[in-house]
Amino acid sequence: MRIRVVGFIVAIVALALSAASAGAATVSGSLQVTATDATTVTFNVTAQRTCAPDEQCDYYADLENFFGDGDCPTTYPADPFNAWNGDVQNTGPTTEVGMITPRAWTGAADPGPERLCLYIFADSVYYYVGGTVINRPAGAPPAGARTIPPGGITLPGGGRTGGGSTTTPGGGTTGGASTRTPPSSRTVAVRTVALTKAAASAKAALKKSYGKKFTQGKRYRASCKRVGTSRIHVRCTVSWQRAGTWRGTVDVTGAVRGGRQVLVTRVRVRKPKG
Repeated sequence: MRIRVVGFIVAIVALALSAASAGAATVSGSLQVTATDATTVTFNVTAQRTCAPDEQCDYYADLENFFGDGDCPTTYPADPFNAWNGDVQNTGPTTEVGMITPRAWTGAADPGPERLCLYIFADSVYYYVGGTVINRPAGAPPAGARTIPPGGITLPGGGRTGGGSTTTPGGGTTGGASTRTPPSSRTVAVRTVALTKAAASAKAALKKSYGKKFTQGKRYRASCKRVGTSRIHVRCTVSWQRAGTWRGTVDVTGAVRGGRQVLVTRVRVRKPKG
C-alpha cells in the first residue's frame, strides 16, 4: 500500500512539472557586439524558437539598454529602455544586424559602463537569453547630438526625419539609429506597425482574453490588413476551432506611452452558438 502511495505522489509531481512547462516557449539566442565608436554600437543578434509542427511559431528579439555594469535582469523590467527590436520571425535560427546609439552616448562626458540585455518575445512572454557590458571608446560625439527613435520624428510644421539611419557631421548616413542636432521643439512620432508584429500581438491578445479556450483550439487562422491608409492601425481577421468556430477581429494600433511605442489591441470575437 505504501508503494502505491509513493508511486501516486511521484506521478502527481511529474504531472505538475509537465504542466508548469507546457505553456513555455522554447527559445534561445545570443548577442555579439561587433564594433563600437564614439556614438554607436553595432551588433549581431541570433535567435531561435523550437515549435511543434502545428504551432504558430512567431517570435522576435528585443534589446534593452541599462545604465551601469553587472548582470542583466533575468525578468523583463517593468520600465525598460527599448534600444532595438528585430523583425517578427517564424523560422530559425535567424541572425540580424543592428546599430544603436546607447542612451548616454550623446554627451561629451564619459557616461561609464552600460548594459545591453537581450530578450526574446514569444507567446506574450519575454525570455532573457543573454547580455553584455559596453563602454564608449575615447572620443566625444558631435556637440548637441541626440538619438532619434527608429521610426523618425515629426518636426514643427509637419516635416519629418527618417528613422533607421545615422546622420554624420559630414551629412552622410549609415544604418541604425539617427543622430543629429535637434531643433528646440519636437513631437515623437509613432512608428509604422508592421503586419507581422500586428499578427503576433493579435495572437497574444487572444491568449490573454480567452486562455485555454484559445490555446487548446485548432486550425487558428489570422489575416491582417491595414485599416484604410493608416500606417499604425492594423485589423486582423481571426478564427479557430474549439467546440465550434470562433470568429472575429483584433485591432492593433500603435501608440506612445511613457516615451516608447506600444501596441494597443482591441478584441471582438463571437463565440460558437450553443
